[in-house]
Amino acid sequence: MGLMGGPVTRSHPRERDAGGTTLPRRRGPAALAPVARALALQLPVEQTAALVVEGVRSALGALAVGIWLVDEARGQLRLVAQSGLGASIAPAVAVLALPASGPLAHALQSAGHVQIAATDFARLEPPPMREVAASEDWRSIVVQPLVVGAERPGVLVGGLSTRRQLGDSARTITQAFADLGAVAIDQLRLRDNAASRFQEAEAAADELRAINERLVVSSLRQQSLAQIAQSLVRAADVSGVVEMVIQQSLDTLGADAAAVWLADPSRRELTLLAARGFSQTVFATARRASYDAPLLAALVARSGRSRVVEDLVETPTLSGRLDEAEGLRGRLALPLYAAERLVGVLDTATRAPTRFTPLDLEFSEAVADLFAIAIESARLHDQVRRLLRLREDFMAAAAHELRTPVTVIRGQAQMLLAAETIDPRSRPSLESIARQTDRITHLIDDLLASMRVRPGDVALDRQRFDLSAQARQQVETATRTYEGQPLRLVAAGPLVVHADRQLIGNVLGDLLDHAVRYSPARGEILVEVSGRDGEALVSVTDHGVGIPRDRQPYVFEPFYEPIAPGAPGYVGIVSLGLYLSKQIVEAHGGRIGFISTVGEGSTFWFILPLGDTFTPSPAGATRVSRGGT
Repeated sequence: MGLMGGPVTRSHPRERDAGGTTLPRRRGPAALAPVARALALQLPVEQTAALVVEGVRSALGALAVGIWLVDEARGQLRLVAQSGLGASIAPAVAVLALPASGPLAHALQSAGHVQIAATDFARLEPPPMREVAASEDWRSIVVQPLVVGAERPGVLVGGLSTRRQLGDSARTITQAFADLGAVAIDQLRLRDNAASRFQEAEAAADELRAINERLVVSSLRQQSLAQIAQSLVRAADVSGVVEMVIQQSLDTLGADAAAVWLADPSRRELTLLAARGFSQTVFATARRASYDAPLLAALVARSGRSRVVEDLVETPTLSGRLDEAEGLRGRLALPLYAAERLVGVLDTATRAPTRFTPLDLEFSEAVADLFAIAIESARLHDQVRRLLRLREDFMAAAAHELRTPVTVIRGQAQMLLAAETIDPRSRPSLESIARQTDRITHLIDDLLASMRVRPGDVALDRQRFDLSAQARQQVETATRTYEGQPLRLVAAGPLVVHADRQLIGNVLGDLLDHAVRYSPARGEILVEVSGRDGEALVSVTDHGVGIPRDRQPYVFEPFYEPIAPGAPGYVGIVSLGLYLSKQIVEAHGGRIGFISTVGEGSTFWFILPLGDTFTPSPAGATRVSRGGT
């Protein structure tokens, strides 16, 4: 039985798009791979959503599929991607009123799968959706909400040519695509939030430079401002910036004591970040204070204006008893604003009366502006780092979660292939499942490796091992994986390197995978390992299609296809393998490259420093041939 409950035919099922062309139906985990790649590349949500609707349409054999995002503020559903709707039809449902009842509303409220037969289209809301379903001759409609935590930010709707209810496998693949679409929306939120914070941080930095340029002149105060700006830029996080603010307040403003309060305008609350020059008991019970508290800093937060008390004996403040107990005479509290937002309050004090001229106050407020921008920039960068860390943790968790079902599917397929009673007609399908799950597993491995391998920041677990033995092991593994593919190894005697065994094994595996992918059937692949001048050289040579010269400069970019779509030798498979290999080899202080000629094949190579002194020994060389040679 097929996904829609009908019989499985031997021909490849196809469907028509809006232009009348036919599309192959893709089912199973392999259908999810393009969406997973889009998530890994952090493509715009519209592109990822387009892949989701194409995947669902192909998997279900649907006439049309669309994703609408919920805009609760406007009470609307906004079409973000669709497949199968004609050019004259799509505008009619581009923006829909958010339904209060009917199947769409039910799906969004219950987060459950809904399928509606044509006989029930009268209940379909909003009306434009009902009109499109009738005009396009849909026999039933599938509704699947997109769920992110407790929220339902969108809904997936598909028009089918059959009234039959979807089977469990069809519902599962629809749910999987919907989940990936929800992940894309969640990533969009994180990226937009991070991008917004980055933009705010950049705007704050631009403002910081502008203030610095206006004030850096020949006077002592202007030189002080430049020194303050330089010091603050060097501080990397909020705590470092605040400590720098405190120190500069003491040095530049001539204060005997200083405190920095962080403002939370939404709660009308101040939080003490750091203080110096006050006794330990001053803020022991006042780490947090509302804007209405009897404190000079709270008064500044309420009013948004600087407050100066030149002599506390003549003009007691709201916290006069505290000032008297501390032996303070002069007070200056400055609001810290960045991009018209109250960031906090700088509260300084002196033990002697202080007279402030208008120029003194202007200079102090200019210093406070620098402090505010630096604190806000550091806070935004801290937030962005947390968001990026969250995204990486999610990608790692998703990759781990994908590995288990893929492994189960592959194991079941292999078990069925090994059974003696297998139907010969089923063998090609099972073999295809096994191959496709291998590809997904490879992609998952790439995703997990990308968590460890970042440009300029690769975590290495170095140990001494024999590179020749490692190459032999990888060739043996590849021989089992690529059955019937001739592999030949020519390796020198022991070549000891000081490197990360697992990551170097990944590099060898990726180069072998690349060679097999672009080699002709039963075309020999040669792996050579040699050493000289304190270095080990590993090369993998195939006799495949070769890489066109115009595409060679981009071979080591992530997910780049060496062969253009439609060109001879194009296999339609991309990965992070070559990109990660370059990052790994260079992190070891090595080099990587390739030589390729169209029609003759390619040789990919990498060089690593030897861990021990190496002396070439022809007598110790070994040759290993695998897979049909």
